[in-house]
Amino acid sequence: MESSFSNMNGAMLLLLLLALSFVVADEEKPKSRPRRQFMHPYLMYPMVPRSYPPSYHPPPPYMKPLVHPIPPHHMCMTKRDCTAPPDIQDCGYNIVRWFWNPVTSKCDLFFYGGCSTNSNNFATEDECLRHCAGHCDRCHLPSDSGPCGASMYRWYYDASSGKCKKFVYGGCGGNSNNYKSKEDCLRACNPTVCTMPAEPGPCDGYFPRWAYNYLFGRCYMFVYGGCSGNANNFETQWECEKVCNSTRPYIH
Repeated sequence: MESSFSNMNGAMLLLLLLALSFVVADEEKPKSRPRRQFMHPYLMYPMVPRSYPPSYHPPPPYMKPLVHPIPPHHMCMTKRDCTAPPDIQDCGYNIVRWFWNPVTSKCDLFFYGGCSTNSNNFATEDECLRHCAGHCDRCHLPSDSGPCGASMYRWYYDASSGKCKKFVYGGCGGNSNNYKSKEDCLRACNPTVCTMPAEPGPCDGYFPRWAYNYLFGRCYMFVYGGCSGNANNFETQWECEKVCNSTRPYIH
């Protein structure tokens, strides 16, 4: 009888020890932390309104490019004498330079000797073009409908706002700040437009527009306030993609 009672006590003690071991093991097991609520960076984009249009797709935040965009050709330089012949005196150096060739109407390479020179001497082809090609001047001309009476929609570059705007062309005369499409206008006068961040402007209007984010290679909708901003501002996704897929700069 005593042996049976002793065996029962031993079994109960063993069960108690096993139960305690499970409790200790459970306490020693690292507790899983509550899952953090992940806030997607798209939702923190500063210009996203509280209420969105039905087709709204929040854009990714604009990140500053790690590369320098191509130089904007509409930044005109001080005029130089672009008709002087290249200075090729032999002064012991062979420095690669560029000069404006008025015969071919383009910038050609020559080797500069290193001594006194004239003003038709540029360190890069782009600098030569901006000084002498004349295509920077056209982008600063006002819109000119010309003397004829036709009604053709054309585009001109407004240098004060940095945007291409539509005007009515009469069909003859006018000036060279005249483009058949917004795409052609931006390509000639503001080729870096598609590298600009989306800019809602300071006004409080509510105008759904599209801007191109060249780091992601696509257009995103944003809300434009109605004033200021920049040229990376399109009324439709189609227009945004049409302009920026063709004017996207080469990334080194």
